[in-house]
Amino acid sequence: MSTDVDLFINTLKSHSKKVLVEKQREYLLVVASINGKDVILCFKKGLHADIYYVKLALVEDLPVLECIELEYSPLGLYAFSENPAILAENVIKKARLLMERSNV
Repeated sequence: MSTDVDLFINTLKSHSKKVLVEKQREYLLVVASINGKDVILCFKKGLHADIYYVKLALVEDLPVLECIELEYSPLGLYAFSENPAILAENVIKKARLLMERSNV
């Protein structure tokens, strides 16, 4: 039986050649290669609701790969969903949006 985390990671893997995962305190740090660029994803379950969220940013924009730092950084975007697979799909769309913005 797959967990919600497995569902999130497997959905990402279906869109990325590289997915690296590391547990950081209450976060799951994920670095995924999307369209040839590395994106940091900080995955976490909400405290008071059955909703998951991800704060994401381009790795090249960050001084360190720490979810605590990214959470409080003005850089990046958030994505939310009750369904981890839908969340992963939304994260990929938002990562592509970040890439478009960085090329302007």
